[in-house]
Amino acid sequence: MKYVFRTQPSGKQFGLMSTDFLAQNAKSKLGREPKDLRVAIIHEDGAYGVDVSRGNEEGAQEGRLQHRAEGRIFRDGPGSIGAGDQAQARPPDVIFHTGYNPDITLFLRQAREQGLRFSALIGHGAGYGVYDKLKESLGGTSTTSSTSIRSRSGSPTRSRCAPRCRP
Repeated sequence: MKYVFRTQPSGKQFGLMSTDFLAQNAKSKLGREPKDLRVAIIHEDGAYGVDVSRGNEEGAQEGRLQHRAEGRIFRDGPGSIGAGDQAQARPPDVIFHTGYNPDITLFLRQAREQGLRFSALIGHGAGYGVYDKLKESLGGTSTTSSTSIRSRSGSPTRSRCAPRCRP
């Protein structure tokens, strides 16, 4: 083989990009300085989830974000999400969540049932890329508001972004 090209960033780079995106847009989108935001990092325990969370942790330090809670979703376990309880006790402003579709569905259902409120959810993983499938798994209908986690203001929130890539 003469040439090798990597067309996909590593998991850590996804984590760094998302925290960089938050740090750049916190003031304009959330009305707060990055240093004033409390973040929770929740991830699945596979190689991808761990790698993305490492990027989130490093990026949170670089962006001077307040890292408040962390938890792993164990794929072979009973399906509980320990950081959900941690996050509820010390509510985050922003949640970085890495998971597969079943993990995402479980997390969002538990968040809705427990009344967890947050200003933004930044998702990493294939399940976040297929919004209609995610909405369907949450029992949603054709209206977004019936399945959305509501922001602190009470309005449904959903956004897509393309953060700039960091080397």
